[in-house]
Amino acid sequence: MKFSIAMPYYNRRKLLLNTLASISTSALINDCEFIIVDDASDESESLDNLSQFYSHLDIKVFKFSKEEKWWT
Repeated sequence: MKFSIAMPYYNRRKLLLNTLASISTSALINDCEFIIVDDASDESESLDNLSQFYSHLDIKVFKFSKEEKWWT
């Protein structure tokens, strides 16, 4: 059975990379997808090249831009 892990994200790139590194050692990783929702992070904290570090993980990133964001 496949399961999903949804993660909110905002300007915490190092923390997210550490979390993915820890999770990627699990035996269940082949049955898992990661859904990461970037809530208009700064460009310096961008997740654009995340797949180059974790190409073996099923990661989907959804990013909101600051212009699209109407909530605080």
